[in-house]
Amino acid sequence: MKSIILSVAVLLFVGCSVDYKQELAELGELEFYLQSMENSFESVDQKQVDKAVEAYKHNISQIKKYYNADTVEKEFVQIINKYKGIKKGSKGLSGDVENIHSNLTTMTKQLSNLRADIENGLLNKDSVAQYLANEKVNLNQLNENISNYVLTCDAIVFLDDSLSNKVRDLINGYSKK
Repeated sequence: MKSIILSVAVLLFVGCSVDYKQELAELGELEFYLQSMENSFESVDQKQVDKAVEAYKHNISQIKKYYNADTVEKEFVQIINKYKGIKKGSKGLSGDVENIHSNLTTMTKQLSNLRADIENGLLNKDSVAQYLANEKVNLNQLNENISNYVLTCDAIVFLDDSLSNKVRDLINGYSKK
């Protein structure tokens, strides 16, 4: 008798279980989106960014050493004002890296835990929809942070590539006077 009741209970449970195929597919898309963001974040050559910032600091120290304010040249001022974008962009960059890395780790764990909960049937359909919506919001915010970080790093490297030699030439010109 117990085995019959147990068999009927199992059949009812299996027959009434909620199908989460759509939710799991949506979660898979979120996981792919997260992986894409992580790849974008990791595509930044941090050594190149650090090198650009160090070159900026060195060049600015040389400018302070050799540049005389009474010999203002329009070209010099324009180049230096553009070049200062490296300083502006590099402020807080290391903190951004730490935050993004931490958020990527957290999001990976959250999506993994959500997948396990869904696959094990621990959440009802309404809760799953709400959790997925929350994770989309979190991923969109993380994507914005990563995009800003990548764009800032690209700008720093671009400014260094395009202006560093010009600034050094100007410094050399002033140091010979």
